[in-house]
Amino acid sequence: SAASAASSSSHAAHAGKTSASDLLSLDAAANSEREEDGFQVLDNGARYKGQWVEGKAGLIRHGQGIQIYPDGGKYIGSFVQNKAEGFGVFHHADGSVYEGQWLAGTIHGEGKFMLKDGTAHVGMFVDGKQSGPGCETLPNGQRYVGDYLDDARHGEGLCTWGDGRSYQGQWQNNIQHGEGACTWGDGRTYVGTWAKGLQHGEGTSTLPDGRKYVGQYENDQKHGYGVFTWSDGREIAGSFRRGKLHGLGWYTSEPGARRRGLWENGQRLRWVTPGEAQFLGVKLYLRDAAE
Repeated sequence: SAASAASSSSHAAHAGKTSASDLLSLDAAANSEREEDGFQVLDNGARYKGQWVEGKAGLIRHGQGIQIYPDGGKYIGSFVQNKAEGFGVFHHADGSVYEGQWLAGTIHGEGKFMLKDGTAHVGMFVDGKQSGPGCETLPNGQRYVGDYLDDARHGEGLCTWGDGRSYQGQWQNNIQHGEGACTWGDGRTYVGTWAKGLQHGEGTSTLPDGRKYVGQYENDQKHGYGVFTWSDGREIAGSFRRGKLHGLGWYTSEPGARRRGLWENGQRLRWVTPGEAQFLGVKLYLRDAAE
């Protein structure tokens, strides 16, 4: 049935947005003599009522019609040469509904797909998959407006969550990937590079109390060179590892008051002299390279 064909979508949340190419591929329909309540009964058990035209092999569905499947699925809309084409509405047996454009038996063009749980997909569809500009709304309050490719968020888009979080930027295969900005409900922000949904690369993060970090990230953690500042003007610039200051760094307590120190896993071990710092820098570089 069209419902089973549709439910084979690779993306579970978009189940049903695929081809219904078996919708009208039944040549035996025109030869059937059975009728029920004005519906022509097809050889596979489906029933059709609507407009017909004479084709080379007999009557074919062409124009407006209704087709009901044995599993309860129902299509209401336009047919062209035995296939759904133009505007049509398909009610799937699982309760989901597609309303929009079709081409040669496949969802294609502008449309709206609504799942039984309240999830709604609105936008452009290409060969049965959401592609191009579109919108997605979920029952948990999540909403996405942006680009799609093959049923996945892909390109530029804005997503907001029910907890107040939002992300504006680049997506790839349904996850944040590329340049983007995220704001959390508690006021935290991150603007920079993302990789596979994680803060990864160059970025800037801020906290509600005014603290700020500008530097390198790896797998959602400060990692590499960065500068951390407080709202009162204090600053630490140096090497971070797995989210903590690690190695040599400059600490500025006030304008003109800078000291260089040695940190390990976020804890300052001691202050160092300029000459010692040069020696330690080489030593730490060799140690980190070996790790």
